[in-house]
Amino acid sequence: MSSTRLRLAADRVRSQKAALGILDEQACELELAQVNAQAAFDAARRELDDVTAARDQVLEQRRHIAASMEDDIRAINSYAMVRLPLELLRAVFIAVAHDADPDSLFIHGECDMERAAAPFVLSAVSRGWRKLALECQAIWTYIAMPSMDGENEHWKQAQFARLRRSLLLSGCAPLDVIVDMHDDTEYTKSHKDVFQLLEQHYARWRRVTIRIPDTDKVSASVFDIFRLSMPLLEEVYLEAPWMMVVPWDDDSYPQYLPVRTRLQRFRTETVNIVYNALHPSTTQLTTLDVCVRDLPASIVWAMLVESAATLVELNLRQHKRIHDNLQVEDVPPAHGVTFPKLRKLLVSDSAGFLPGWAGFMTMPCLDILSLEGAGALRIIQDFLQASCRSVKSLTLTESTWSGEDAVALRSLDAVRTLRLVDGRFEASFMAALSDADVSPNNRYPWIMASLERVELFGVNTMPLESDALVRLIRARREAAITPKASVAAIRAVTVDVCDFPSWVALMIQEELKQF
Repeated sequence: MSSTRLRLAADRVRSQKAALGILDEQACELELAQVNAQAAFDAARRELDDVTAARDQVLEQRRHIAASMEDDIRAINSYAMVRLPLELLRAVFIAVAHDADPDSLFIHGECDMERAAAPFVLSAVSRGWRKLALECQAIWTYIAMPSMDGENEHWKQAQFARLRRSLLLSGCAPLDVIVDMHDDTEYTKSHKDVFQLLEQHYARWRRVTIRIPDTDKVSASVFDIFRLSMPLLEEVYLEAPWMMVVPWDDDSYPQYLPVRTRLQRFRTETVNIVYNALHPSTTQLTTLDVCVRDLPASIVWAMLVESAATLVELNLRQHKRIHDNLQVEDVPPAHGVTFPKLRKLLVSDSAGFLPGWAGFMTMPCLDILSLEGAGALRIIQDFLQASCRSVKSLTLTESTWSGEDAVALRSLDAVRTLRLVDGRFEASFMAALSDADVSPNNRYPWIMASLERVELFGVNTMPLESDALVRLIRARREAAITPKASVAAIRAVTVDVCDFPSWVALMIQEELKQF
């Protein structure tokens, strides 16, 4: 090894010794720090264990105190309930067992099984509550039978036993009956047993909803029970899963609801069951919602006349006839009738009978008008002009609307909201609303002169990229600011439409900002 290499090796050794010395000092310092940290960690662990133990002790004490407090509260409540006057406790039971929303059964037709179970729950609390519950007929009056689809025989028997028990304990009290079987695809002996059980108490029915199973084994005869007198009946809702039609015949059509002096709301869905025997004492009906396929317009008119003084909401759905060549003998209305309280009118496929009623219906308080289906508006123009001048909200549904249809709406000068739903409007429809017809003999220069809001839901424009709605907003805005303006400006537009051109939506926003 040369002298130079030896010198370099010696230098490295000296440097390495110096580095080892420094590392040894650092190792000693870290070992001391480790000892101190371990001591601190052991102290912190002891402190954590002490805190955890103290916390557990506090929580255990709290649990004991809370449990004791709950026992005391139960004892206080039990003592208070024992001392509560029976009449007040009975009122509490009735409030618990009755529906919170009286309209839910009629509008939705669905079973509320919590409400159905309420009297059984109340009667299971104590011996005293059971005695009171068994004596309180009013809490057992909700008679609900849900769908049996997919349920086993044990479940069906349990439900049948519950119905039988409720009917027995309800005594002679009026009943709210709901049979919600529209999801069932069979009509078995169990279904028939339910109907037969309920039919035994028909004279006590007060509010009734029947939604029959979805099978062709069920016929309209299931509704024959309504041919009997039900003096307590206030509400009826009947629904079939498909269009169930009772053939019309003057002599053989069933005489449904022969007694209806207390009837307030009557609704049928896809089943053309109506009452056709006049009953002059009927004055309480406020809501009539019926399907009138293959029925003479005069029968429907007779129903309206019977309750003209009290009707608030009227929905008439005239579905397409089963036989297009069916001819039903009919007679026009004998005289005009005023409906002083009618506020809402919905008509489906209105061309069937509204033309024949033009000039016969006076509805001074009508606010909401909804026209569904493909009936041409121009066919009912005379009816609209004679009877619907007070309408403030107009909804057009499931049709195609052209400029000629818009002209039919000219006389509706009180309409403030126009709603188009699930259909198509041609550019000519909006164009007709954009211009005034100032001819001398025209009483209504602007179509729907008071229009302030337009709403589109699921509709398409023809053509798709049309800016007709933008032009309508602009034309009305410009006309509204002129002296002696006879037209309102459109100040709000709602569009809920798939594939609606984004540039049109932006232009609508810009137009509305001009106010």
